[in-house]
Amino acid sequence: MIKPCFTEIVIKLSKHKQFLNTLKQTAAINKFARGFILAIIRSRIFKEGVPYWLVRMMMSRASKTIKLETQVNWAKREELIMDEDSGCKCVISGHSHFSEVSLISARNGDERYYINTGTWRNVLPATRHYDDFGRLKALTKVIVFYPMERVASVNGRPWAFHYLSGVSYGDHRLL
Repeated sequence: MIKPCFTEIVIKLSKHKQFLNTLKQTAAINKFARGFILAIIRSRIFKEGVPYWLVRMMMSRASKTIKLETQVNWAKREELIMDEDSGCKCVISGHSHFSEVSLISARNGDERYYINTGTWRNVLPATRHYDDFGRLKALTKVIVFYPMERVASVNGRPWAFHYLSGVSYGDHRLL
């Protein structure tokens, strides 16, 4: 059922100029893999149907070259974080599959953070040969508290956050 959808998506992507330019320039996939993926995407094989072995081979090659790393350098460039008078104390993002909390700066005691929740969905790790899946669940939450929510002032800090992250297995809930 998904094969026709996948084929249609790949055909559209093979003609989408912005996607192709992004793929050519990305540093997340090495140059050889990018060239290989572009050649496959442009080939006629997708118009005739996508063989499973080819999809598996492409995914395996691509997954080996993807670098999952911190995005804190991007967050440091945010205009509001760089502006000391903006009042912005943190950049919160998600769905990068790399959860983290990083201190961006602490000029004159004014702490600014980058908070990334990582993925918001169940993580389904595959076995080495992609013949079975695990059932791990990953969840990260960030709760930001504003001044009117604080119970007692701690060193006069006007805001706070809680970062909760974990992995679980099975059907039981732990609170």
